[in-house]
Amino acid sequence: MAARSLVSGTISFGLVAIPIRLYPAVVSERVSFHLLHAKCGSRIKYQTYCPVCDQVVDREDLVKGYEFGKEQYIRVTEDELEALEGEASKDIDIVEFVPLASVDPIFLDKAYFLGPDKGGAKPYQLLARALEKAEEVAVARFILRGKESVVLIRPFQRGLILHTMYFHDEIRDVGEIDISLAQPIAADSYSDNPRTGRLVIEVAGRIAGGGLVLSVDAGQRAVPIDIVPAESALRPDERSARYRHNGAVVWLTGLPGSGKSTLARALERRLFGNGGSPILLDGDTLRAGLNGDLGFSAADRTENIRRLAEVATHLARNGHIAIVAAVSPSRDDRAAARRIADAAFREIYVATPAEVCESRDPKGHYAKARAGALKAFTGIGNDYQPPASSELTIDTSARSVSDAADEIERMLAKTGILFDELVDLAANI
Repeated sequence: MAARSLVSGTISFGLVAIPIRLYPAVVSERVSFHLLHAKCGSRIKYQTYCPVCDQVVDREDLVKGYEFGKEQYIRVTEDELEALEGEASKDIDIVEFVPLASVDPIFLDKAYFLGPDKGGAKPYQLLARALEKAEEVAVARFILRGKESVVLIRPFQRGLILHTMYFHDEIRDVGEIDISLAQPIAADSYSDNPRTGRLVIEVAGRIAGGGLVLSVDAGQRAVPIDIVPAESALRPDERSARYRHNGAVVWLTGLPGSGKSTLARALERRLFGNGGSPILLDGDTLRAGLNGDLGFSAADRTENIRRLAEVATHLARNGHIAIVAAVSPSRDDRAAARRIADAAFREIYVATPAEVCESRDPKGHYAKARAGALKAFTGIGNDYQPPASSELTIDTSARSVSDAADEIERMLAKTGILFDELVDLAANI
């Protein structure tokens, strides 16, 4: 049986108009099956069911909806859908001719035969032969079933065939990416083990992508080469003349709830009020950003302290007072931080008793740890190693925040960080 045309229209470009008819180009030969009731052999019928109302919904009670978020919909009426459809047109408007080799087949969607309509046989054949001889195709705009599409017309078996095309944003990207994980997982390269060498990426409960594991890097870092640090345009004495202090790393360590952050903020406010340049580096704050890829294993804790120390030292070398508030439970990690900051390092042990810290429990961590809901929490047990020798020791349970800030200021002045004498600014010009 001859194929019936789907639509009649016109191929147009410049002053040329070729009447054509559009025919289906393929017929599916796939075998399909229906689901039957095993008992009687009758075909199963499906019903539309609403799980919220717990009832079968009639077709006339159905409306269309666009899902913009998980289980979140905007209702769309038929009138609104019609308003979105392109204006009805039977013109296939050729925009340009391009080489066939320049069209990636991935952009091709459905195929339709184009046949000449009454009075269009001669120009139809001329166009088909011209495209075949030039090895080119025509890119056109066409409104099909109410939707404007980009289409491609190419020569095929002494005639023309039309392909609807995908837009660029409808083609999924394929590429190689590096994925860094905060926690270790078991994985192999796909060539070693296909079962554990595949992955899917899920975002908000939906699969957003997938791929193959090409290689697994067990935490090894690239070795930097040809690194040349840039020097500041300002001399240290210029900064100290303006801020009335030298750069320093003030490192507050102690149990969770000991008052480190409270003291750090009070000191920050005090120094800033005196014209200085203090910068607060809170451990939890940096774990929410710079150190967000680190967990609480011994190795991750060490790396956390190293990064804190490097950032704080960079600030100190540029004349700022970096105030670090971090539990930093390991004595070795703090010693490493001191080696990084060198002479700028000032350690303050906030030695508030453990029972006082737990009674405060400002973030509820002690309670969670006691209930077993917070693993590797410093403060429950003997995992905190107090400093053997620090520049200052403060017990916030026995004194006010203001008195403690005063003592820190005195220590900074005594050790050459803060100074009171006026500096001759003109000497630095």
